[in-house]
Amino acid sequence: MSKLSQEAGVITVIIVFVLICSITLLCIYELVEVWPPDCQGGDNCSTMSAKLFRWPGSQNRAHNLLIIVALAGALGGLVHVATSFADYIGNRQLVFSWIWWLFLQVPVSMALAIVFYLLIRGGLMMTPSGNSADSQVNPYGIAGLSTVVGMFSKQATDKLSEVFTTLFKSDKNKQRSEPLSADGKPGIDRL
Repeated sequence: MSKLSQEAGVITVIIVFVLICSITLLCIYELVEVWPPDCQGGDNCSTMSAKLFRWPGSQNRAHNLLIIVALAGALGGLVHVATSFADYIGNRQLVFSWIWWLFLQVPVSMALAIVFYLLIRGGLMMTPSGNSADSQVNPYGIAGLSTVVGMFSKQATDKLSEVFTTLFKSDKNKQRSEPLSADGKPGIDRL
């Protein structure tokens, strides 16, 4: 039996638990740190200062929104990870191979949240061109959508696959030098 298929021991479970909780608290803290102020009427919210990982700096609104999307996606992924972790521990089925999945789910959720954000900003949400477009984006809605995408990353990737399969479906058969049979089974032509 390989090491990856062995059940995780108590020390491993405690380490993974502490890491999941620490990363979750770090994401929440960073989300609060980069959250934009509410803009009122004549306020200029195109540039703001934010502390990302304790480094103060000035960010424009578009960069700030991307950071919010990534952090909210990570937070959603961490909700999914924590739920799965609790299920595996409760059923005494946590094996070492699943620990890799638990930690890779967070960057996958972040990337998927950014992809959805770019799709929505690029094609589904019409805003006027110019610097004022970023100030019209509701960070609460973007963060909420990013969190949900992170939580349901498997379903989100399945839906994207379904949409693109439907959009780019071709009715023409591709010309191949050795075409496949209609039923996909090999046939015997002669003996």
